Amino acid sequence: MVCPPHLPLYPMRTVVKLTNVGAHRLRFWESRYGLITPARDESGRRLYSAEQVDRIRQIAELVDKHGLSLLAIRGLIGNQAG
Repeated sequence: MVCPPHLPLYPMRTVVKLTNVGAHRLRFWESRYGLITPARDESGRRLYSAEQVDRIRQIAELVDKHGLSLLAIRGLIGNQAG
């Protein structure tokens, strides 16, 4: 996905600080389960929208506080990887 020029986008290091979710977890959720699909800049770095930051927080809460598996979460949110 190419960066949409009109949306504010956050680099991974900022998302890690905002969500307390490690970069390795974000990459895993993306590559293995397709739970998020960040845009990429011309250098290939991941960029996340505010909506994706909210989704990351929701996923982390479902895993950490409610004990849901990532497979179950993928089933709940469908293939809306946004």
